[in-house]
Amino acid sequence: MIYKKLEIKNLKFREQKITDLPLHTKIHHETLRQYVEPIWGWNETEQDKLIKDRYDPKNFRFIEKNGEIVGELSIEARELEYFLSNILILPDFQNQSIGSSLIKCLCETAKKQGKAVTLKVLKTNPAITLYQRLGFIEYKEDEFSFYMRWKLKQ
Repeated sequence: MIYKKLEIKNLKFREQKITDLPLHTKIHHETLRQYVEPIWGWNETEQDKLIKDRYDPKNFRFIEKNGEIVGELSIEARELEYFLSNILILPDFQNQSIGSSLIKCLCETAKKQGKAVTLKVLKTNPAITLYQRLGFIEYKEDEFSFYMRWKLKQ
């Protein structure tokens, strides 16, 4: 499992259980509302239903720093790449290099395996700048999102 290969000082990954849905929902709301609302608006009831319908705890890990939950992560291992489907850092813990450390570690792990790292990010999300700084390039876009790839340099 990819999470066991990611070793970052002071960070641990905890598996989620079905009973973690309320915390998973809280993290989603606190980290994504400001980026979702300008595009589609924000209806809390609809968001909660979407989250509940799509929630499969085996696909998510809580990110813990010194025993405190600071966000969550979801990585899909594919044959030629790792797809970073979610990296959500709670507002109180943003700008502390948690996300960038995780992404750098994922890219190093992918590099050792000859894999790329891909992700999809809403155009309203300023994390695009972070991804670009870490070497991701846009390879596709749709009306609301950029698709980005970090590729092993040949």
